[in-house]
Amino acid sequence: MGISQRPFGIVGFVILWIILFVLAAIFDLSISQSLVGSSETIGHITAEYGEVPGFLLILVSALILVSSTEGKRQLLYILVAMIPSVAISLALWEELLPQIISSVLIFFLVYQLVANVGIEDPRVVEAAQKTATFATLVPLVLILSIKSIWGRVRYRDLDPSFSNFTPWYFPQGYTGNFSFPSGHAGMAWVTICLMYYFTGRRRLIIQVVSGIWIVLVSYGRIVVGAHYLSDVLFSATLSLIVLYLLDRRIKYQSLFSI
Repeated sequence: MGISQRPFGIVGFVILWIILFVLAAIFDLSISQSLVGSSETIGHITAEYGEVPGFLLILVSALILVSSTEGKRQLLYILVAMIPSVAISLALWEELLPQIISSVLIFFLVYQLVANVGIEDPRVVEAAQKTATFATLVPLVLILSIKSIWGRVRYRDLDPSFSNFTPWYFPQGYTGNFSFPSGHAGMAWVTICLMYYFTGRRRLIIQVVSGIWIVLVSYGRIVVGAHYLSDVLFSATLSLIVLYLLDRRIKYQSLFSI
C-alpha cells in the first residue's frame, strides 16, 4: 500500500496530485454546478450514513485496545470508544432517547464481540493501534483543524451570483463555514484501515471495496452541494500521506501504543 511501492513512486504521486489540484482550482465551481442534484439517492445515503462504517471500525479498534491493556490507559480507551458509539447512534436516530439507548447497546454488543473473538495475536493489536492513529490524525485533528481556519463556503450556501465562492488555495480564516476539506470523505478513508487486519487476497479485496466506498462518499458529498472536488481531494491527500507514514515501519510509533 505504500506510495513508494507503486510504479511511479513518490514523484509521480506528487505530479499527479498537483495536476488534480490545478484542475480543481480551475473547474471546482463548474463541476459542482454540473453535479449538484444529479443523484439524490447517493447524496442522501452518503450524507446520512457515509461516516458510519468508519466510526464502526474506530469503535472495534478502540475496544481491541481496551481488551489488551489495563489501568488508566484502559479507561482512556473506553472513553475514546464511546465517541464512535454516540456518532453511529446520531446517524441512525433523530430522537434523544433512542440515541442514548443505541449508543449503550452498540458499545456493549461490539465489546462482547471483540472479547469473544480474542486478541492474542499482536498483529491484531498493531492493526488497532494503526487504525486509531489514522482516525485521530486525519478526520479528528487535521481535517477539523483545517476546516476551522479555512472558512470556505459550501456550494449549497453560495449566494445566487456565486460572489462568495473562493478557490481552495485561498483560506478565509474562521467564518463559520466548513467546506474545506471534507470530513465525510476523511471518515470514509478510515475504512481502508481494515486492511491492516488482513493479508493476501482478503487485504486486496478490502482495499478495492473501501476504495469504491470512498469514491461513492466523495461523489455524494459533491452532489448534495456540501463539498467541492478540491475538498474531497484534499481529504484524500491527507489520508494517503498518513497511510504512507503508517506503512513505514522504520521510526513508526503509534499514538496508541500500549
